[in-house]
Amino acid sequence: MSDTYPVQLTSQSWVLGIPHFNLYFIRGKKASILIETGVSFMVDIVAGQMEKLGISPDFIVVTHPHSDHITGLDGLRSIYPRAVPIAGPGAVEFFTHPKAVQAMISEDIHMTDMLNQWGFKSNRPPVAKPPSATGIKIMADGNKLDLGGITAKFIETQGHSPGSISVFIPEIKLLAVSDALGFRYVDGEFTPVFFTGFKDYLQSLDRLESFQPEILCPGHQGPLLTGQVIDQAFISAKNTAIDLKKRIQTFKGSMEQLTNELFREIYRDEFKVYSKENIFNCIRILINRSRSC
Repeated sequence: MSDTYPVQLTSQSWVLGIPHFNLYFIRGKKASILIETGVSFMVDIVAGQMEKLGISPDFIVVTHPHSDHITGLDGLRSIYPRAVPIAGPGAVEFFTHPKAVQAMISEDIHMTDMLNQWGFKSNRPPVAKPPSATGIKIMADGNKLDLGGITAKFIETQGHSPGSISVFIPEIKLLAVSDALGFRYVDGEFTPVFFTGFKDYLQSLDRLESFQPEILCPGHQGPLLTGQVIDQAFISAKNTAIDLKKRIQTFKGSMEQLTNELFREIYRDEFKVYSKENIFNCIRILINRSRSC
């Protein structure tokens, strides 16, 4: 996959954004859908890519309400005011909670700074408030959108985040999974992210795999385009989650020792787009989820 976006996947689909944060555009005969919003830094980059392609969204999907998948929403809505925002059940309640709001704002500041340091160009400032919940359409598990000749099917994807949804386009066998398989490094490895439940996370992986996608679209480091690679991605996602839980449950030292050990392994390369505080907190959540199984 080229580092230069946008990249056309099929005659009806593109990947937009930058390698670190991917958005997926699907065009039907009647309407088009943009899956993911990215971070605020990317709004003008993505809008410029769509302008270059002569496309614009009728729907914008928030796959889940974590800062790196929602802070671009208001900026995109300001450019495409007729686009209907979509989210899963529970997403609005999560990103409007006071604790989530402050974390979202501080993390967007950090991500903006890191992307600037890495040489990406954007003049858009970080967000100063959470996205507006006004007009968001909630799509529950099994709900569908007829885009004209193609269908967007919404799949509740538990285990990673409240309000998490994946999107399947059966006509082109494209499955947008965001972070449901974990955070994907550029080398193809996954870091498990079962923040709301380990069992739910594995069940979601099994269900997503059952759709037998031919284009698998995670939220980071580009899509996977061949059957063998996709099969291996699901295997890797499951195995890394199972291995991490076992490692945590059998660790003999203190929680602080384990947290620091995991941090040194996980916080590398493109993962540094997130703040240290955020990743330490994520690791603590993974430890708690593993030990509560």
